[in-house]
Amino acid sequence: MKPRLLPGEERHFVPVRVLAGLVLVEEEERVKTGDEERGHAMAYKILDTCGCCGVCVPECPVQAISAGDEIYVINEAVCVDCRGYYDEAACVAVCPMDCIVKTT
Repeated sequence: MKPRLLPGEERHFVPVRVLAGLVLVEEEERVKTGDEERGHAMAYKILDTCGCCGVCVPECPVQAISAGDEIYVINEAVCVDCRGYYDEAACVAVCPMDCIVKTT
């Protein structure tokens, strides 16, 4: 499934290999247009009530969730709030403990 575009984004094709002036392979890339920046969306964090079930880990499209010392943790520098991948944060949707919240 291809990631959904956000408002202000468009698809561009980027040549990834050129031989004798001919483009052999193209790869699709999402880019922001207009005044919007490519910055991260609001990140999430996992509360101490985490049951360490690990259901959230495979749901993260950018691999921002990993096992911490006692609970799973979200790398806030990597988390993109699933923007461009899903309509809502996938980890929040699957967490049976409701322990994933937005950071401020």
